Amino acid sequence: MAIKDDKRETIEHTVLVTGTHHPDPNNFRTLLAREMIKSAIEMGYTTVVVDNGPNDKFIREIQGYGAITDYVPTFKMGAQRRHAFQLAKDLGKQIIAWTEPEKTTYLDDIAKTAKPILNGEGEIVIPKRKDLTSYPTLQQETEPIGNSFFNELTGYKLDVFMGSRSWDRGVTDYFLDYDGKYGDSWDAINIPVLRAIADGRRVIGANVDYVNPKIQTQEEEKQSEGYRDKRIQQLDIITRSFYDEYVSLKGTSPSVIIPSYETLMEKAKINAHLFFK
Repeated sequence: MAIKDDKRETIEHTVLVTGTHHPDPNNFRTLLAREMIKSAIEMGYTTVVVDNGPNDKFIREIQGYGAITDYVPTFKMGAQRRHAFQLAKDLGKQIIAWTEPEKTTYLDDIAKTAKPILNGEGEIVIPKRKDLTSYPTLQQETEPIGNSFFNELTGYKLDVFMGSRSWDRGVTDYFLDYDGKYGDSWDAINIPVLRAIADGRRVIGANVDYVNPKIQTQEEEKQSEGYRDKRIQQLDIITRSFYDEYVSLKGTSPSVIIPSYETLMEKAKINAHLFFK
Protein backbone atom coordinates (compact mmCIF):
# COMPACT_ATOMS: atom_id res chain seq x y z
CA MET A 1 0.00 0.00 0.00
CA ALA A 2 1.42 3.38 -1.03
CA ILE A 3 2.05 5.92 1.70
CA LYS A 4 0.92 9.49 0.97
CA ASP A 5 3.73 12.04 0.74
CA ASP A 6 2.70 13.97 3.87
CA LYS A 7 2.61 10.78 5.93
CA ARG A 8 5.92 9.65 4.46
CA GLU A 9 7.49 12.94 5.54
CA THR A 10 6.14 12.47 9.05
CA ILE A 11 7.57 8.95 9.19
CA GLU A 12 10.97 10.26 8.10
CA HIS A 13 11.04 12.69 11.03
CA THR A 14 9.90 10.13 13.61
CA VAL A 15 11.62 7.39 15.57
CA LEU A 16 9.31 4.77 17.06
CA VAL A 17 10.35 3.45 20.48
CA THR A 18 9.16 0.46 22.48
CA GLY A 19 10.31 -1.93 25.19
CA THR A 20 9.87 -5.69 25.19
CA HIS A 21 9.94 -8.60 27.63
CA HIS A 22 8.86 -11.79 25.88
CA PRO A 23 10.27 -15.06 27.23
CA ASP A 24 7.43 -17.14 25.73
CA PRO A 25 7.59 -17.12 21.91
CA ASN A 26 3.98 -18.29 21.65
CA ASN A 27 2.36 -15.89 24.10
CA PHE A 28 -0.18 -13.55 22.49
CA ARG A 29 1.84 -10.52 23.65
CA THR A 30 4.92 -11.88 21.90
CA LEU A 31 2.94 -12.45 18.72
CA LEU A 32 1.56 -8.91 18.81
CA ALA A 33 4.96 -7.37 19.55
CA ARG A 34 6.53 -9.26 16.66
CA GLU A 35 3.75 -8.06 14.34
CA MET A 36 3.91 -4.44 15.52
CA ILE A 37 7.67 -4.06 15.20
CA LYS A 38 7.86 -5.79 11.83
CA SER A 39 4.97 -3.70 10.46
CA ALA A 40 6.49 -0.44 11.76
CA ILE A 41 9.77 -1.14 9.99
CA GLU A 42 7.95 -2.08 6.79
CA MET A 43 6.09 1.26 6.97
CA GLY A 44 9.45 3.02 7.10
CA TYR A 45 9.70 3.91 10.78
CA THR A 46 13.13 3.95 12.34
CA THR A 47 12.37 1.65 15.25
CA VAL A 48 14.20 1.34 18.58
CA VAL A 49 13.53 -1.71 20.76
CA VAL A 50 15.08 -2.33 24.19
CA ASP A 51 14.45 -5.75 25.71
CA ASN A 52 14.83 -6.82 29.36
CA GLY A 53 13.67 -10.41 29.08
CA PRO A 54 15.42 -13.44 30.61
CA ASN A 55 17.16 -14.23 27.33
CA ASP A 56 18.05 -12.40 24.12
CA LYS A 57 16.23 -14.69 21.68
CA PHE A 58 13.40 -12.25 20.94
CA ILE A 59 15.64 -9.21 20.51
CA ARG A 60 17.91 -11.12 18.12
CA GLU A 61 14.85 -11.90 16.02
CA ILE A 62 13.85 -8.22 15.99
CA GLN A 63 17.33 -7.25 14.87
CA GLY A 64 16.69 -9.35 11.78
CA TYR A 65 13.74 -7.11 10.90
CA GLY A 66 16.00 -4.06 10.94
CA ALA A 67 15.25 -2.59 14.38
CA ILE A 68 17.84 -0.70 16.41
CA THR A 69 18.09 -2.79 19.55
CA ASP A 70 19.72 -3.32 22.90
CA TYR A 71 19.40 -6.10 25.45
CA VAL A 72 19.49 -5.06 29.13
CA PRO A 73 18.19 -7.94 31.29
CA THR A 74 19.09 -6.17 34.55
CA PHE A 75 16.95 -3.10 33.83
CA LYS A 76 13.53 -2.69 35.40
CA MET A 77 10.72 -1.12 33.39
CA GLY A 78 11.53 2.54 34.01
CA ALA A 79 15.26 2.22 33.35
CA GLN A 80 14.55 0.12 30.27
CA ARG A 81 12.34 2.85 28.85
CA ARG A 82 14.76 5.68 29.61
CA HIS A 83 17.53 3.74 27.90
CA ALA A 84 15.31 3.38 24.84
CA PHE A 85 14.48 7.11 24.92
CA GLN A 86 18.19 7.96 25.03
CA LEU A 87 18.92 5.73 22.05
CA ALA A 88 16.06 7.41 20.18
CA LYS A 89 17.22 10.91 21.08
CA ASP A 90 20.74 10.13 19.89
CA LEU A 91 19.39 9.41 16.40
CA GLY A 92 18.59 13.12 15.99
CA LYS A 93 15.08 12.84 14.56
CA GLN A 94 12.62 15.54 15.65
CA ILE A 95 9.87 13.26 16.97
CA ILE A 96 10.05 10.39 19.42
CA ALA A 97 6.94 8.21 19.47
CA TRP A 98 6.62 5.79 22.37
CA THR A 99 4.12 2.94 22.41
CA GLU A 100 3.70 -0.44 24.04
CA PRO A 101 4.74 -3.31 21.75
CA GLU A 102 1.28 -4.92 21.71
CA LYS A 103 -0.37 -1.91 20.05
CA THR A 104 -0.31 -3.26 16.50
CA THR A 105 -3.33 -1.13 15.58
CA TYR A 106 -1.69 2.13 16.72
CA LEU A 107 0.78 2.45 13.84
CA ASP A 108 -1.60 4.35 11.56
CA ASP A 109 -2.31 6.82 14.38
CA ILE A 110 1.27 7.83 15.07
CA ALA A 111 1.25 10.42 12.30
CA LYS A 112 -1.75 12.11 13.96
CA THR A 113 0.34 12.67 17.08
CA ALA A 114 3.44 13.68 15.16
CA LYS A 115 1.85 16.29 12.92
CA PRO A 116 1.06 18.80 15.72
CA ILE A 117 4.72 18.62 16.75
CA LEU A 118 5.96 19.25 13.23
CA ASN A 119 3.49 22.17 12.98
CA GLY A 120 4.71 23.67 16.25
CA GLU A 121 1.35 23.21 18.00
CA GLY A 122 2.56 20.90 20.75
CA GLU A 123 5.73 19.58 22.33
CA ILE A 124 4.17 16.49 23.92
CA VAL A 125 1.12 14.93 22.28
CA ILE A 126 -1.12 12.40 24.01
CA PRO A 127 -3.38 10.37 21.68
CA LYS A 128 -7.06 10.37 22.65
CA ARG A 129 -9.19 7.34 21.82
CA LYS A 130 -12.81 7.71 20.66
CA ASP A 131 -14.05 5.18 23.19
CA LEU A 132 -13.03 1.98 24.98
CA THR A 133 -15.59 -0.42 23.57
CA SER A 134 -12.83 -2.63 22.12
CA TYR A 135 -11.19 -3.05 25.54
CA PRO A 136 -11.72 -5.61 28.31
CA THR A 137 -14.63 -4.70 30.58
CA LEU A 138 -12.51 -3.69 33.55
CA GLN A 139 -10.41 -1.25 31.51
CA GLN A 140 -13.60 0.29 30.23
CA GLU A 141 -14.43 0.97 33.88
CA THR A 142 -11.06 2.04 35.31
CA GLU A 143 -9.37 4.08 32.59
CA PRO A 144 -12.09 6.77 32.30
CA ILE A 145 -11.78 7.19 36.09
CA GLY A 146 -8.01 7.61 35.81
CA ASN A 147 -8.30 10.12 32.98
CA SER A 148 -11.05 11.99 34.80
CA PHE A 149 -8.86 12.13 37.93
CA PHE A 150 -6.03 13.70 35.93
CA ASN A 151 -8.49 16.24 34.53
CA GLU A 152 -9.83 17.10 38.00
CA LEU A 153 -6.29 17.46 39.33
CA THR A 154 -4.66 19.47 36.53
CA GLY A 155 -7.46 20.87 34.38
CA TYR A 156 -6.01 19.02 31.37
CA LYS A 157 -8.38 16.64 29.60
CA LEU A 158 -5.85 14.13 28.31
CA ASP A 159 -6.18 10.41 27.70
CA VAL A 160 -3.11 9.70 29.83
CA PHE A 161 -4.12 6.07 30.38
CA MET A 162 -3.69 5.37 26.66
CA GLY A 163 0.01 4.82 27.36
CA SER A 164 1.35 5.97 24.00
CA ARG A 165 3.00 9.39 23.74
CA SER A 166 4.82 11.41 21.09
CA TRP A 167 7.13 14.32 21.83
CA ASP A 168 9.61 16.73 20.35
CA ARG A 169 13.20 15.62 20.78
CA GLY A 170 13.86 18.88 22.63
CA VAL A 171 11.73 17.85 25.62
CA THR A 172 13.11 14.32 25.94
CA ASP A 173 14.99 15.26 29.10
CA TYR A 174 11.69 15.35 31.00
CA PHE A 175 11.62 11.59 30.46
CA LEU A 176 15.36 10.98 30.80
CA ASP A 177 15.70 12.96 34.03
CA TYR A 178 12.92 11.13 35.87
CA ASP A 179 14.45 9.21 38.78
CA GLY A 180 11.78 6.57 39.39
CA LYS A 181 10.43 8.41 42.42
CA TYR A 182 7.11 6.52 42.43
CA GLY A 183 8.30 2.97 41.79
CA ASP A 184 9.63 3.36 38.24
CA SER A 185 7.00 1.42 36.37
CA TRP A 186 4.01 3.21 34.79
CA ASP A 187 5.16 6.48 36.36
CA ALA A 188 8.17 6.54 34.02
CA ILE A 189 5.99 7.82 31.16
CA ASN A 190 3.41 9.66 33.29
CA ILE A 191 5.24 11.86 35.78
CA PRO A 192 7.38 13.48 33.03
CA VAL A 193 4.16 14.59 31.31
CA LEU A 194 2.88 16.14 34.55
CA ARG A 195 6.17 17.95 35.12
CA ALA A 196 6.13 19.31 31.59
CA ILE A 197 2.62 20.67 32.18
CA ALA A 198 3.77 22.29 35.44
CA ASP A 199 6.60 23.98 33.54
CA GLY A 200 4.20 25.41 30.98
CA ARG A 201 5.29 23.23 28.08
CA ARG A 202 2.77 22.67 25.30
CA VAL A 203 1.15 19.35 26.19
CA ILE A 204 -1.88 18.62 24.03
CA GLY A 205 -4.13 15.78 22.92
CA ALA A 206 -4.77 14.42 19.43
CA ASN A 207 -7.78 12.37 18.40
CA VAL A 208 -6.95 8.91 17.08
CA ASP A 209 -8.93 5.93 15.77
CA TYR A 210 -7.15 3.35 17.92
CA VAL A 211 -8.93 0.04 18.55
CA ASN A 212 -7.47 -2.51 20.94
CA PRO A 213 -6.24 -5.71 19.24
CA LYS A 214 -9.03 -8.29 19.43
CA ILE A 215 -6.77 -11.10 20.62
CA GLN A 216 -5.46 -8.96 23.48
CA THR A 217 -8.96 -8.14 24.67
CA GLN A 218 -10.05 -11.78 24.44
CA GLU A 219 -7.02 -13.09 26.31
CA GLU A 220 -7.16 -10.49 29.06
CA GLU A 221 -10.88 -11.05 29.62
CA LYS A 222 -10.02 -14.71 30.33
CA GLN A 223 -7.53 -13.81 33.04
CA SER A 224 -10.29 -12.73 35.43
CA GLU A 225 -9.08 -12.23 39.02
CA GLY A 226 -5.38 -11.69 38.40
CA TYR A 227 -6.08 -9.28 35.59
CA ARG A 228 -8.64 -7.43 37.72
CA ASP A 229 -6.17 -7.00 40.56
CA LYS A 230 -3.54 -5.63 38.17
CA ARG A 231 -5.85 -3.03 36.64
CA ILE A 232 -7.20 -1.84 39.99
CA GLN A 233 -3.66 -1.61 41.33
CA GLN A 234 -2.61 0.27 38.21
CA LEU A 235 -5.38 2.84 38.67
CA ASP A 236 -4.43 3.38 42.31
CA ILE A 237 -0.67 3.62 41.74
CA ILE A 238 -0.90 5.99 38.78
CA THR A 239 -3.48 8.36 40.26
CA ARG A 240 -1.71 8.52 43.63
CA SER A 241 1.62 9.26 41.97
CA PHE A 242 -0.03 12.02 39.92
CA TYR A 243 -1.52 13.48 43.07
CA ASP A 244 1.63 13.33 45.19
CA GLU A 245 3.76 14.83 42.42
CA TYR A 246 1.26 17.59 41.70
CA VAL A 247 1.21 18.51 45.39
CA SER A 248 5.01 18.60 45.45
CA LEU A 249 5.06 20.86 42.38
CA LYS A 250 2.17 23.17 43.21
CA GLY A 251 1.42 22.74 46.90
CA THR A 252 3.81 25.45 48.10
CA SER A 253 2.03 28.17 46.13
CA PRO A 254 -0.47 30.08 48.32
CA SER A 255 -2.65 30.69 45.27
CA VAL A 256 -3.15 26.98 44.59
CA ILE A 257 -5.71 25.04 46.61
CA ILE A 258 -5.51 21.30 46.04
CA PRO A 259 -8.39 19.16 47.32
CA SER A 260 -7.61 15.86 48.99
CA TYR A 261 -6.93 12.75 46.91
CA GLU A 262 -10.20 11.23 48.14
CA THR A 263 -12.21 14.29 47.09
CA LEU A 264 -10.71 14.31 43.61
CA MET A 265 -11.21 10.58 43.20
CA GLU A 266 -14.85 10.89 44.19
CA LYS A 267 -15.35 13.59 41.55
CA ALA A 268 -13.44 11.53 39.01
CA LYS A 269 -15.73 8.55 39.51
CA ILE A 270 -18.83 10.73 39.16
CA ASN A 271 -17.57 12.35 35.95
CA ALA A 272 -15.77 9.38 34.41
CA HIS A 273 -18.68 8.58 32.06
CA LEU A 274 -18.23 12.00 30.44
CA PHE A 275 -14.57 11.67 29.53
CA PHE A 276 -15.01 10.04 26.13
CA LYS A 277 -18.21 11.94 25.27
